[in-house]
Amino acid sequence: RCTRFKPTPADWRFLVFLGMGVIFSVLALSGPAVHFVTHSRWAAYSVFIGLTLGGVPTLAREVKGPKAAEACAFLAGFGVLACMAFLSQGSALPQSALVLFIVGVIGASSMVLPGISGSYVLVLCGLYEVIIGAMRPAALMAEPTSSIAILMPFGVGVLAGVGLFSNAIRTALEHRPRLTHAALLGLLVGSVLGLWPF
Repeated sequence: RCTRFKPTPADWRFLVFLGMGVIFSVLALSGPAVHFVTHSRWAAYSVFIGLTLGGVPTLAREVKGPKAAEACAFLAGFGVLACMAFLSQGSALPQSALVLFIVGVIGASSMVLPGISGSYVLVLCGLYEVIIGAMRPAALMAEPTSSIAILMPFGVGVLAGVGLFSNAIRTALEHRPRLTHAALLGLLVGSVLGLWPF
C-alpha cells in the first residue's frame, strides 16, 4: 500500500520506525563497513556472497521442476548480472548527480528483489566506499556539503526505485509467479560473478 501511494496510519507508523532503524544502522555501521571493505576485502566479499546465495533455496523451491520458459527466464536474469559484472571489472562509475540517481534507483530496485543486496550493486558500480563513506558521521560533520552532494541524488534515486520497482515486481509475481521467480533466481546466482574472484 505504501508504494501505491495509499498509505494508512499503520503504514506511516511502520515507515517511521523502519526509517529510524535505517538511519541508526547507517550512522552506526557505515564507518566499520567502509573499513571492512577497504582493509579486508576478501572477507567482506565472502560475506556478501554468503548473504546473496542464502536466498537461492527459497527461490529454487518456487520453480521446482522448471520448464523451458522458466529456464529461459533464469538464463536471462543470469545473463543480465553476468554482463554487468563483466563490463564493470576494474572500473568505477563517475560521481555525477545523474549517475548517483541512477545507481540509487538500481540499488533500491535490487533491495526489492529477494536475496540481492543493494550493497552489491554499489560494489559492482565501484561506488560502495564513496556512498557509504559519505554517510559516516565524521564525513557528515567534516565535509557536509560534499556528503550531501553525494547522498541527495542517491537518496532521491532510492525513493524512486522503491516506489516504481516494487509495484512492477508485485504485478509480475501476481501474474507470472514461476517465470518471475526463475528470473530472480538467475539474477541472484549471476550477481556472485561480480564478487568472485575477490
